[in-house]
Amino acid sequence: MSYLRRSLVSLVILACLTQLAFVTPALAQRAKASGQERLSRVMDPTTDVEEFRQEYTNYMSELEHVMELFSEIPAVRKRLMENGSNPLQTLGEAKLWIVSASPEDLRLVRATYAKFPGWRDAPQGLNALIKPEFHRELEFRLTKKKGGGEFVPLAATADNCADGISAGVTNTDISIAKAFELGLTAVMEGFPTDALTIAARIAPIAAAAAAQIATLTLETLKGIKDDCNGDSFEQAIQSQVTSSTTSILNKVDAAKTTIVDKVDAVKTTIVDKVEAAKNTIAAKVDANAITPMTTLDAIRTKSLAGQGR
Repeated sequence: MSYLRRSLVSLVILACLTQLAFVTPALAQRAKASGQERLSRVMDPTTDVEEFRQEYTNYMSELEHVMELFSEIPAVRKRLMENGSNPLQTLGEAKLWIVSASPEDLRLVRATYAKFPGWRDAPQGLNALIKPEFHRELEFRLTKKKGGGEFVPLAATADNCADGISAGVTNTDISIAKAFELGLTAVMEGFPTDALTIAARIAPIAAAAAAQIATLTLETLKGIKDDCNGDSFEQAIQSQVTSSTTSILNKVDAAKTTIVDKVDAVKTTIVDKVEAAKNTIAAKVDANAITPMTTLDAIRTKSLAGQGR
């Protein structure tokens, strides 16, 4: 009975997952269409401008979150400090202006943004340029910092390889960031200078600055990745040189051993031949020495025998 129950549960779960696999893309497409319809209604001049105020605030908050994530990259944070840039402060000031802006100013702002239909996609587009795994790491760092913890870089220096390689930024990613940067800069420059106050232009300026920092972030991460891969390449070359050197030395040692062995063998052969020749000569000398002595002994013997007679 228990087995049957588990089997039925498994089948139900499988059926749900199968259905979800088909439904999820449709839901995503429907949500996107719904968002576009909602934005189209918000941007309609006849819609209550307070809806645009809320949409504009959400837009700045999303850009603010992207900048918070980028600021959790030590190398980027270091460059922002060196450049004296503070995107979070600028975006915070923009949000304050939006809250206090008059309805008339907001209508003028909305009319300007209406000329640039893709403006609302910037936060999501910039956020998507960070690879999911690295994005989760940045979210973790940000959560830890907001929770009272202090993030400690993985390396002693800001330009650590871990961030650069994990981000996996490509030249295409940088090109996309530059496209957003150009787009938001165009929006900023499209604001009228006579109908709006300087304060009213803080928000588009902050958005354009955020896009510039996104480009800087990706370029920084790409540079770190290239440097780290370059180090790996140099290490690989060094390893190959070391390996080749070791191989050459081994071959030289082997050749030297072979030559020494052959020299020793030749020397032994020569010594053996010299010894053999010396023994031969000595034997012949001894033989020649014995023959005369034997002859003399024989003559002496015969002489003595003759005298006896």
